[in-house]
Amino acid sequence: SGTAPAGRRGSQATMGSQAKQAKQGRRASASYDTSHFGASQTSGLHIPQPQLSGPKPAVGFTMAKSELKASNAINRSVSTVRSIGRQAIMVKSGAEEYVKRVVPKSDRVKKILRDSMAPNILFKACCQEEIEEIIDAFSPCDVGAGRVIIKQGDQGDDFFCLERGTIDVYELDVHVCALHSGTAFGEIALLYGCPRSATLRARVDCKLWSIDRKAFRGITGQYKRKRLQTKRDILSAVKIDDRLLKDVLGPSELDAVANAAHGRSYSRGEFIIR
Repeated sequence: SGTAPAGRRGSQATMGSQAKQAKQGRRASASYDTSHFGASQTSGLHIPQPQLSGPKPAVGFTMAKSELKASNAINRSVSTVRSIGRQAIMVKSGAEEYVKRVVPKSDRVKKILRDSMAPNILFKACCQEEIEEIIDAFSPCDVGAGRVIIKQGDQGDDFFCLERGTIDVYELDVHVCALHSGTAFGEIALLYGCPRSATLRARVDCKLWSIDRKAFRGITGQYKRKRLQTKRDILSAVKIDDRLLKDVLGPSELDAVANAAHGRSYSRGEFIIR
């Protein structure tokens, strides 16, 4: 009488197996690594920026039936987008929009700022219009000889470019190098607040230009939203057989594809698909 019937034992074993599989699935899902979404990868790939004004892209990027089985492609697309949609980083509009700021400066100064920003990976994904707006937002800063510009260990919000003068760099009070005209420094502060890694002191009277994190994020955030909307509009008009992609994917799935999409430029006569 203490032994369960065979049918009941089989049912209990099946339920136990299903519960174990579900638990393993939740554990695997919880430990999925999404760290690779944290950085923008631009090395070796030219990413042109979409047009921010003018007419909207023409509707109808039609795929030939000979190249694509519509039903299978739709199913695969939906499955793929749903799998990455949970990981996609969405660009959301903040409650407070950035108000454009233009600080007067000469063409010579603009060139110094532009040249100092060019090799910095932080600005690689910015379009030319975006770069110019960032340059417009730089403010002047005159620093007397001997004055500390950045102190090691302090929190910082500003990115600097040295127009004129010489700055000495110290780590733990040990002189490590000197910075001269055209040098930029402090870019990490534009991304997040963290302690400064060195102390910088003006050797002579210096002229600097700076932009803070709030202005930088305001400018780049607006352009990211514009680029995302442009890609979303183009993708919505893509046709697979007789259906538009916006009718196949939900809003969040379409946003996931838009976030994952990158532009690529081609020269006249260059093969796109071969």
